Amino acid sequence: MLKRGLTTAAVALVAIGGVALSTEQSRFDIQTSFTPLIYGDSPVKKSGYYIGTHLYYTYGKEHVAEFAADYLRIKYKNTDFKLRQYDFTLSYTNYSLRNYKLRGGIHYISNNDDATDKAITAFGEVLYYVPLRWNAGLEAYITYYPDHPYGGMGEKGVYVYQLNPKVGAYVRENVGAGSLYFELKPYFIRVSRDVGWSKNHFSVELTATYSYKNWVLSGFGYAGNQLFPVRYGGFVVYNFAEKRTSGYGLSAKYIFHPKASVSFTLFQDNFKYPGADKTSTLTTTLLSLGYTF
Repeated sequence: MLKRGLTTAAVALVAIGGVALSTEQSRFDIQTSFTPLIYGDSPVKKSGYYIGTHLYYTYGKEHVAEFAADYLRIKYKNTDFKLRQYDFTLSYTNYSLRNYKLRGGIHYISNNDDATDKAITAFGEVLYYVPLRWNAGLEAYITYYPDHPYGGMGEKGVYVYQLNPKVGAYVRENVGAGSLYFELKPYFIRVSRDVGWSKNHFSVELTATYSYKNWVLSGFGYAGNQLFPVRYGGFVVYNFAEKRTSGYGLSAKYIFHPKASVSFTLFQDNFKYPGADKTSTLTTTLLSLGYTF
């Protein structure tokens, strides 16, 4: 649930503006990640942790399949209830059309929370790119919570619609000095029912990534309002009715072997519970290990 995409080391990659393709006939990558969940000023949640595995298979330059299985556990205050949640994500990406990336997939949630159990997200993406220059595209997500209540009269069933137009560009690309890449991504979110907040939400996310030799360094953040957002290409679905208002973080990846890498990501999310005036925080310290077979 809480990852910033695959950080596995590549053997031979061709950058195409925010994405990368293998020059090998086929390649299989695996990444395992872990982080504690550190809550600040939260009247509801006490602590938790996340662990996940991401599998990535690429065939030639045109086909990429990904699968992720995640486990999330959260302890709550003033109750014995503990959330136990499993997230599963499956996606396929195709690069057959020149300078186009086409991607689609599904994300499924299974947990012991009556409101968000069996939630399913369908997603798709179209991206046009000029290698090592710029790219522009659109991501679309539809999430359905079949048992989420609304309206206070026993009604159930909530849809969440999300659109993410995005644009990215290299402002510096030099073999000796490394490369610097920026990506801007707005979030347009529409919730079909009243769940304690307004139905429409908007925010903007900015990411800067610097790559040099064996290092990849990133800074990222967003500002605005998000409700039930889907992030990181469908691999992260925030399935609780908490209004997220801002967040920021840093990550560092080091490729210490042609087939192995390690990365660390520090991120803080600021959010509010329905009816609460005070802002709570969630801090994650994600450690990931990746290997290429």
